[in-house]
Amino acid sequence: MKRIIHTFLLVLLTLHLSAQNYFEKFQKHFQTGDTIKQKEILNKWEKDSPKDAELYTSLFNYYFNISRSEILLLTSGKPPKGEETIILKDSTNKIAGFIGSKINYDKSNLKKAFNSIETGITLYPNRLDMRFGKIYVLGQIKDWGSFTDEIIRTINYSEKNKNQWTSTLNKKRNRKIKITVPHTPQKFA
Repeated sequence: MKRIIHTFLLVLLTLHLSAQNYFEKFQKHFQTGDTIKQKEILNKWEKDSPKDAELYTSLFNYYFNISRSEILLLTSGKPPKGEETIILKDSTNKIAGFIGSKINYDKSNLKKAFNSIETGITLYPNRLDMRFGKIYVLGQIKDWGSFTDEIIRTINYSEKNKNQWTSTLNKKRNRKIKITVPHTPQKFA
C-alpha cells in the first residue's frame, strides 16, 4: 500500500513539474516571438496536461498575439495628434500627408484566444490574472461593452470568492487591490 501511495505521489509531482516546465518553455519562446515553437509546446502541453491553468493563459496569449497584424497607411492631410507617424511634405514644405499604422485583429484567432481564456476562467474562477488579461484585450480591440461587462463580472465574483484571488502558477495574491465602484467599495486580496 505504501508503494502505491509513493508511486501516486511521484506521478503527481512529475505531472506538476512537467506542466511548469511547459510554462517556462512557452514563456521563453513567447519572449523571442518564435510562434512555431510556441505552437509545438502548446500542442504537447494540451495532450499531457489539458487542465493546467497556465495552459489556458498561454493559449490566450498565443492566439491574441498571432491575431494581431500591423498595416501601414499612406494618408493625405494632417496626422492625428499623439500618434506616431512619418510626415510627408510637398515642394512648398507644407504637410501633404503622412504614413501611419493601424493594428488589425484576425477574428478567428481572436475567438480562439477568448475561448481559451473563458475555459480557463470557468475552470479556475479565482485566477485574477486571467480576468484582467481578458479585460486588457477587450480594451485593446476597443470592445467597450464587453470590457465593461467583464469588469462588472469580476467585481461581482469578488463578492463570491471573498476577494481570495490567485495569480500565475495559482499563487495567492499578497498585495491588496482596492477597486471602488459607485456605492460599492471592494477590496481585492
